[in-house]
Amino acid sequence: MKICSDDIIFEIAHINNIHIICIFILIFSFFLFVLIKKKIISHFITNRYFVMTVILILCSVIILLLSVIASFSYHGCSCMIKKSESMHKEYKGDRVIIVGDSRMSLINDYYNEYNIPNNYEFIAESGAKIDWFVNGAIPSLENKLDKYSDDYRYHVVVNMGVNDLSHVDDAEKKALEYFSYYKNLALKYPFAKFYLLSVNPINKNIMEYRWSFMDINNSDIDKFNETLREKAKDIHPVLLYYCNSNRNIHFETYDGLHYKHDTSQEVVDYIKNKCVKV
Repeated sequence: MKICSDDIIFEIAHINNIHIICIFILIFSFFLFVLIKKKIISHFITNRYFVMTVILILCSVIILLLSVIASFSYHGCSCMIKKSESMHKEYKGDRVIIVGDSRMSLINDYYNEYNIPNNYEFIAESGAKIDWFVNGAIPSLENKLDKYSDDYRYHVVVNMGVNDLSHVDDAEKKALEYFSYYKNLALKYPFAKFYLLSVNPINKNIMEYRWSFMDINNSDIDKFNETLREKAKDIHPVLLYYCNSNRNIHFETYDGLHYKHDTSQEVVDYIKNKCVKV
């Protein structure tokens, strides 16, 4: 079992008004208990209004506890027993490198909970935007691709862009900016195959609660994806492909942005079965 310290910090940083009220009631209940214990207000106990107040407080505490338990029931803090690494398939031949932001880094962080072939590896960073892609991901990727061997072929799956679409002025322009780097990589490494995995949807209603400082909408995601799809046609298909997982998976998210375990597994399965052309 795992203690989900990262998610506890997240919950503290994203407390909303109802949680503040519940926490206040919890603290009030503690002091009330102390007062009763010390018999300071014992003569009030027989008062029916007092009893009703105590019942309401206890109900609030129970609701708070259930809320906390529910908030940790998603994959980001799944607290599941990790499965044996034996579930990962043995492989021979091609290598698959997946480059992405937190949606991919979470899969990598909980690698042993997913059915991922052993020839898959990740270059991923939480909160990553184009600056990280250029200054962090590309150098790491090139370091791997420069070690080319005739024994296998590289397949590079890139899933970037969702963080860049927060407060974006022009989603199409941002997609073109990314594509310029994709095109250069595809031309520089013709022995590798590159796959542009669509930016997948968010749940706006949940995001407004969990990620209020971000402003992402699915219409911008669609514009971003469509631009990549159209530009990918300019590159010979042997070198670069566009993979539209956005329209082929049922997405379930726990915080509006990141996906539940089953959805993340579906993303992995889509890459494995419908995107990468081994």
